[in-house]
Amino acid sequence: LFAVIFALSRQVFALAREGHLPQFLARTGHKSVPVNAILVSSVAALAIAFSREAQGIFVSMVFAATVSYVLMTASHIRLRLRDPTLARRFRTPGGIFTSAFALICCGTLLVSCMFANPKWSLAAAAALFLLLSVSAIARYYGLNGREFDGRIPSK
Repeated sequence: LFAVIFALSRQVFALAREGHLPQFLARTGHKSVPVNAILVSSVAALAIAFSREAQGIFVSMVFAATVSYVLMTASHIRLRLRDPTLARRFRTPGGIFTSAFALICCGTLLVSCMFANPKWSLAAAAALFLLLSVSAIARYYGLNGREFDGRIPSK
């Protein structure tokens, strides 16, 4: 429960600060504390705590995190194959083989989540699909108000 409040509030704050979530979630208090993000995350954590489906929700959180790892490792493999001479500050030990191993492990974990709790795994997959669809539509129609130029935004 603490991890949901702590980690989720930081992620919500960072996403809002970069323009991917509503801006009121990026507002901070007088001591630079992201109060709105913490409150929204706390409400979500309380809903989890009071539900009778805490185990299922935990499985869906693991499923969603694993999907993000799958996307990161697949992106790493694609980048390394597409532009192997690109200058990088950090080179992954083992290169593509490390990412391929991680991708296989993540795939195994996704299948395990489906067997452990199919209902919540499918719910997480549907929620991720919905979020990705809304994000793609917003980007396509320029609803976030910014053009992506390929650079990482400054803090």
